[in-house]
Amino acid sequence: MDRKTEMTTSSTSSEEEVIVSEKLSIIDEDDKKPQLYIIYSNWSLIRIDKEIKNFGDIGLLRIICSEGKETNRTLALLENDVYYKLCEKGYSAKKNGKGFSIARFNEKALDSPPKGCSRNLFVPVPEIFRKDDMKTIDIIDEKLKHLVEWEVLSENSWHVNALLESREKGEISSGCFIVFDNKVDLKTIAKVKVIITDTCWPKVSSDLEREQFKCLWAFDSKRKDHKDDKKSKPKSKKYERKSKFSRKDSSDSSSESSDSSDSDSSDEKEKKRSRKIKPRKIKSEEKDEKKPLRKIKSEEKEEKIPSRKIKSEEKEKKSSRKIKSEEKEEKEEKKQSRKIKSEWVEKKSEEKVEVEAEDKVVNNVVTSIPKIPKPVEISGDVANYEDDS
Repeated sequence: MDRKTEMTTSSTSSEEEVIVSEKLSIIDEDDKKPQLYIIYSNWSLIRIDKEIKNFGDIGLLRIICSEGKETNRTLALLENDVYYKLCEKGYSAKKNGKGFSIARFNEKALDSPPKGCSRNLFVPVPEIFRKDDMKTIDIIDEKLKHLVEWEVLSENSWHVNALLESREKGEISSGCFIVFDNKVDLKTIAKVKVIITDTCWPKVSSDLEREQFKCLWAFDSKRKDHKDDKKSKPKSKKYERKSKFSRKDSSDSSSESSDSSDSDSSDEKEKKRSRKIKPRKIKSEEKDEKKPLRKIKSEEKEEKIPSRKIKSEEKEKKSSRKIKSEEKEEKEEKKQSRKIKSEWVEKKSEEKVEVEAEDKVVNNVVTSIPKIPKPVEISGDVANYEDDS
């Protein structure tokens, strides 16, 4: 029976009929909205486009890539009427012998932003499009406006910000951010990300190939990394010792229980094995952690060795300087002593000369004195003097 006949034949009141009609109208509106579909085919995009246009309009066709290589899957944005027409012609079956098959896109496959990322999108810009920020922003806006026409987004629900390297020239440093309003659902943002990713930037010249348009979840500037760091810190040695003892106790208790009851389940055995494996993993992690510490210590020692050599060389230089200064002082003292000795010798020689001169004068005086003759005995009146000489 039709919906109208069901409404007329029902014994419900007029208010209930209004509610049911409103629900049916909502379902009909959702069915009319364009949806995402996946087409499985090895045909070219031009051939698929030509085949589907016989049944209606196409919003988007994009080859899904995996690890930089093309697959046999194509993402399509179509109206539901087109999908129903294709299903009537048998294109919904996988092996239909018509060249391609179509299926609904599973929205559970949409990725959500990971930890540390916001609900906004980041578009890395190629170097060719970094010279003028206004042109790149217009290119991104055009892609989003096309989705507004296909009822994926609502108008004026986003704005594009460019990371500028030079405000004067309008040069972009790395990329642009697509910031969405709070009214936009996270599911629709994820859908926009899937649709835009792996599309192409416009052609710059016939010689150059068109570069792929990439879209990523933007990092959250308000994230707190130190909380995650605290969680990821290794356990202390005290905790590890306690855990070892607890594991021994658990192993003892498990052996007792095995003696008492031999019928243990396989799940319990797997749990016990996992418990036994854990300390080995911890020990291996400890060794891996100790290795970089040993390397750091060895590097510190190697750094200290040249410093010690430098210090020893400086000490040797200082000691050599002291020895040289002492040698100079000794030489100066010897020179002074020699001078003093030479002066003393000169004084003595002068004194000798003076003494010798005095002796000569005295000798001359003695020799010049006349000799007195010796007296002779006088005989008579006349005295005779005899010269001794």
